[in-house]
Amino acid sequence: MFKPSSLVREWVQHKAPSCEPRFPLLRELAREGDLQAKRIFKEEVAERYNSGVESVRKFIRRMYYLNDLSIEEFLGLIENDTDREVIEQLRKLYPRFEKNDMGSSMLKLNIDIKKGRVSRLDLGGLEFGQIPECIRDLTLLEFLSVLYDQLNSLPEWIGELKALKILKIDNNPLKTLPESIGNLQNLEELYAEKSQLETLPDSIGNLKSLKILVLYKNRLEKLPDVIGNLSNLEKLDLPENKLNNLPQSIGNLRNLKELVLRENKLTELPSSIGRLKSLKGIYLGNNNLFNLPSSIGKLNNLEALSISNNPIYLLPESIYFLPNLKELYLGNTRIAKYLNFKDDFKSKLLTIYDY
Repeated sequence: MFKPSSLVREWVQHKAPSCEPRFPLLRELAREGDLQAKRIFKEEVAERYNSGVESVRKFIRRMYYLNDLSIEEFLGLIENDTDREVIEQLRKLYPRFEKNDMGSSMLKLNIDIKKGRVSRLDLGGLEFGQIPECIRDLTLLEFLSVLYDQLNSLPEWIGELKALKILKIDNNPLKTLPESIGNLQNLEELYAEKSQLETLPDSIGNLKSLKILVLYKNRLEKLPDVIGNLSNLEKLDLPENKLNNLPQSIGNLRNLKELVLRENKLTELPSSIGRLKSLKGIYLGNNNLFNLPSSIGKLNNLEALSISNNPIYLLPESIYFLPNLKELYLGNTRIAKYLNFKDDFKSKLLTIYDY
């Protein structure tokens, strides 16, 4: 165990390379009133957090070390003048951005800083009606959340946020998305749950980095053919829409692992569904499906299939040969009464559910 003086001295002289074993000791010294330890602790938290090394940043967050920095010390991590001006403007315009209705500080939760730039911004619940234009100046913003903000539309300049990786626009009365959304070439996750989307722009097909697309509970009646251009998409979540059919191009989503289509108005699936070689789960409950395409039997990685609450009376023979099928949901179908036919399936890991 280091003595207080030797611990502080080593930190000053050698800049200890690993923060995990020494940070708790240094923090304890700081809390016991060692002024040098307190100063060094804050400096090290700020420097290491701002370094951009994600494992270190997660450790500092997990240990709540940022709580030891004052708001001004935390904001001092912002080295870019424009970014700092944007945050100051938001603090003045929206008091709830900084403190909630109970008076608790929210600023460290609502923004994040990496390598001297604002990288994360959470404006959820501020109900401003339109996204403040000053945000377009945050050129290295990676995460933006505007949940519950009464947005009727997104600005065209949203496409200027080229560094954006995650965009959350849930619970807003949006009818569509701007064409400029397709300019977000680094976007990996897009969430637009419980909105009123009726159409998707063709430019959405340009989002080649997109891995997760969540459009739960909207008003979509169809998907654009360009949906098949999302070559890196792993999860497509579309329950509680008004989809009548799917484009054949959906079969181009070779990296898709999860397809959720519950509670739509689908009457059939395209044969191209069989090309989704990475698919592990497909959820089709509460539609109007009378049958499934035989090509579904080509989904050798499929583990879960839900067709509950559909007027299906017969499974294609190819389904019986799916080697990795583990879960089959048949509740409220004409097939449900044959739940004792489990032995007919190739997969010996299968469980059939009557719901």
